[in-house]
Amino acid sequence: MKEGRLRIRSLYLAFLITLAITASLSLWGCGAGKPTLITFASKNSKSAQEFKPVLDKMKKELQGKVIFKEYDFADPKNKEILKKYYVTMDPTYVVLDTKGRIKETFLGKPYEDMLRGAIMSYIQQTGKPSTSAPASSGPSVPVQPKQNTGK
Repeated sequence: MKEGRLRIRSLYLAFLITLAITASLSLWGCGAGKPTLITFASKNSKSAQEFKPVLDKMKKELQGKVIFKEYDFADPKNKEILKKYYVTMDPTYVVLDTKGRIKETFLGKPYEDMLRGAIMSYIQQTGKPSTSAPASSGPSVPVQPKQNTGK
């Protein structure tokens, strides 16, 4: 009888652990194959309020391609997550790659094209070559072979 209860408890515990791991991976966007944009802003942040329409537009356009998360910068319950992502300014926007690694951080109100470009560079292209170059690269210049002048 005790063995049966012990076995049931062990299975239940294994189930709970699996459930917790799955939920945490989903929460952080890990393993989802999608980039994540995390917004840290307080409700009274003027910059965040000004940027909200742009962010809402991006959410509609990129729905299903990007994971969007929001945290209240001023809420003491978010202290640990602020620390995890090195957030010290209200607002802050953090871009994570498809593996949940921090790739870009924007302090204050970002330029829409810069934030969009950072996010788009991590969206997986299915069957299509990437058309966007990294932000740090310049224009490509074809290299011309040197001509032999016979001298």
